[in-house]
Amino acid sequence: RALHTPLHHAGRACRMRLPPSGGMGAVLWVAAEKIPQLRAAFPSASFEPPLAAPEEFACKSWSEEEGQAELLRSRMEALGPISSTALAASCGLPLSKVDAALAKLEAEGSLLRGRFTPASGGDGEMEWCARRLLARIHRYTINRLRQEIEPVSAADFMRFLVSWHRLAPEDRSESGEGTESLAGLIELLEGFECAASAWEGELPEGWSGHALLLLRASRLLRSDRPRSRC
Repeated sequence: RALHTPLHHAGRACRMRLPPSGGMGAVLWVAAEKIPQLRAAFPSASFEPPLAAPEEFACKSWSEEEGQAELLRSRMEALGPISSTALAASCGLPLSKVDAALAKLEAEGSLLRGRFTPASGGDGEMEWCARRLLARIHRYTINRLRQEIEPVSAADFMRFLVSWHRLAPEDRSESGEGTESLAGLIELLEGFECAASAWEGELPEGWSGHALLLLRASRLLRSDRPRSRC
């Protein structure tokens, strides 16, 4: 209200009182340049105090349908996806008038209808959204999804590898030593298809026998398994 008073004294805004039938008797603050458009959209509305619109806006004549369509156009630019029922309740117009104005704006290419939110899914009511605003929502959604799968920096990836392979001193202390740490290290290879013959040769000389002893001690390798005759 503190912002309305200076505009009211400067002749830039006034109050518009909607009729109780259809408009719910609401009192709204409106800009002076919108008065011709709103007077056409709400023929029964009254303006307090009576205020003349600026000359460049007063010279344009509006029909009731044009005024209602322009009112909904400006509202749709800020509301996002919304049903015609919710839109009619928020602007004080009958649902039939809102449907006619939305159809007019759709024919002009300003609006798109569809099911844009989960609330409209299934048997939910069809929604409307400004074409330009829907394009922005789509861009923001795509950008957010791309950020979720954006690769990390090389430095972050190296820090992860050092921690994952237990190369940092603090990670080694947490995993224990000897047979205690062997189970955790083997878990890192879970799901990795690689025959033992492929990695046993990569162990330093003299480690193969020791590694097998640790595996058997950790019960990760059966010592009584049948040996291949090949």
